[in-house]
Amino acid sequence: MKILFLTEHFPSPDSPDSSPVSFFASQKLSTKHKVTVIHANFQVGLTKPEIKVEVYNENYEVVRLGIALPPKGDRLWLRCILLRIALNFVQDKLDYLKDCDLIFARLATTPGWAGVQFGKKHKIPTVIWAVGSDIHTYPQIPILKHFNKYALKNAKGIVCNSNFLAEETEKLGINKSKIIVANTGIADTLFVPKNKMDCRKHLNLPLDKNIVVFAGHLIPIKGIDILLESWKEFVAKNPNSLLTLCGSGEGINSYRKFTKDNGFSKSVIFRAAIAHKDVADWFGASDVVVLPSRNEGFPAVLMEAQSCGRPVVATKVGGIPEIVNSDDLGILVSPENSNELTEALEKVFNTNWNRDKIVAASKRFSWNKFGENIDDFIKNIV
Repeated sequence: MKILFLTEHFPSPDSPDSSPVSFFASQKLSTKHKVTVIHANFQVGLTKPEIKVEVYNENYEVVRLGIALPPKGDRLWLRCILLRIALNFVQDKLDYLKDCDLIFARLATTPGWAGVQFGKKHKIPTVIWAVGSDIHTYPQIPILKHFNKYALKNAKGIVCNSNFLAEETEKLGINKSKIIVANTGIADTLFVPKNKMDCRKHLNLPLDKNIVVFAGHLIPIKGIDILLESWKEFVAKNPNSLLTLCGSGEGINSYRKFTKDNGFSKSVIFRAAIAHKDVADWFGASDVVVLPSRNEGFPAVLMEAQSCGRPVVATKVGGIPEIVNSDDLGILVSPENSNELTEALEKVFNTNWNRDKIVAASKRFSWNKFGENIDDFIKNIV
């Protein structure tokens, strides 16, 4: 089967750690099918679409599609239209794309809408891989909801990475028969248990402190403000503690200011976004991994923490309870509740965690299993 894998987020030389899940998923599909990845790379400053083809083997190639964005006014709905136009340009250059058997679009909004449009023109079925915001957030935005609704209604199938997202997709009026749940996997050769002290020495972290690690975007939906409010109270009672925020984002300056204004900046390290291959070292150096999000799909960071044998403190939102489905794996708290988060952090350091049991739980999540589920699903569609 020839599959056109359409995504806006994919590792590239300029951004090697952008959405590794897209890379792993497309690679897994290529073990049984011929896969062409179209990486839609929106850029300000281009005057026309640009194409660069990277052939890895006879079953796998990546087409880097540079798409011009206006200097001002970048909007998701505009990206939908620009990608659809750019696909015509790609087809003119790579005529064989219209002969593919299936379009597999990651996210309902931009790749999903453009993929469905392209597929309708060339009579190619489209499967949408819904991963989070395209189901629980974008349908609430006036303009975007029309693009989302069109894509989901006209796709031949929808892959959701959690039961939560599948249920939310049904609530949008999508027939249950079109939906399958396929949990994403873990790079289990990368995320393995490591010696805590060795990791701390390697990262120049203190050996004698209680260390909490957050890894992700420092943006409001991740609940960083709630985490810092909680940490202010926690570190006042537990001064021998360190919070490490690994990531970048629009709110970082205000978060730094909050720690300084409230007198606990020395207990917080703001670490720039780290390479995916290095995340395991930070998890290995930690005592606990924290994710206080306001909403989520099926966050890979928690599966990766489990694979490293670390307990987590996270919010009961989205697909998180499906990952942290036992008290042996961590503590779940309500979102927007700094007091509850503080209590959970205190509890996590007073609990004896069984690392082997945590690691064993992570084995539920496998790219092999993901590939098998998708393969069975798309065969029925094509």
